[in-house]
Amino acid sequence: MEKSINRRLLLKLLGAGGALATLRPSLAQTSAQAETPLPSFTGPGPNPYWNGVNPFVVYPQKLPLLRLTDRPVQLETPRHYFRTVFTPNEAFYVRYHLDEIPNEIDLSKWRLKLEGNFARQLEFSLEDLITKFKPVSIAAVNQCSGNSRSRFQPRVAGGQWGNGAMGNALWTGVRLMDLLEAAGVKPGTVQIQFEGLDRGKGPENLGSGRFIKSLDWGDPVLEETILAYAMNGEPLPM
Repeated sequence: MEKSINRRLLLKLLGAGGALATLRPSLAQTSAQAETPLPSFTGPGPNPYWNGVNPFVVYPQKLPLLRLTDRPVQLETPRHYFRTVFTPNEAFYVRYHLDEIPNEIDLSKWRLKLEGNFARQLEFSLEDLITKFKPVSIAAVNQCSGNSRSRFQPRVAGGQWGNGAMGNALWTGVRLMDLLEAAGVKPGTVQIQFEGLDRGKGPENLGSGRFIKSLDWGDPVLEETILAYAMNGEPLPM
């Protein structure tokens, strides 16, 4: 089953919206922020700063964020964006796992496919998801499991995040169970597998080159999960 909208695709699909003007700093502020000297920290002790010590960079549809790595892309949210209840979409942290990132997505051709041990093999367009299913909204924090890793002692291998690998958003979308019930999960199903759009350099058609995650069938998380957009007050795209 191809996951309809993974976290990284969600952020790409967000419209600018009227709120953008109030969230985006002026060019002067952006330039000054990007040129601010970095504090000194190389370890081996724990990082004493709130954020990780990394350079500011600008990626498409993003405000200046702190770059941990560029292949795959890992961007940390600076502390001042947590002054509000909801983290601005343009400042939401980024955690890619594979290096081949889709630069653009044609939503007129994009489809969510439900394949495997279903009574009906289905596919939905984005418009189908918006118009044929009941929308649900929840406020929820999205956090990388490696958040705050640079503050650990002794040091732990992996991306040395400060505290900015997290964000809070209003997510609006379709309940996953509504989609699974439409397809009809057949007896004997063990797991529900999700696949994102990013790809890597691994062998073709093997897991190392695809971003795939699974949940056990019967996991209560499935009942609460929605395939959603981080809205933060913005209208659903059509």
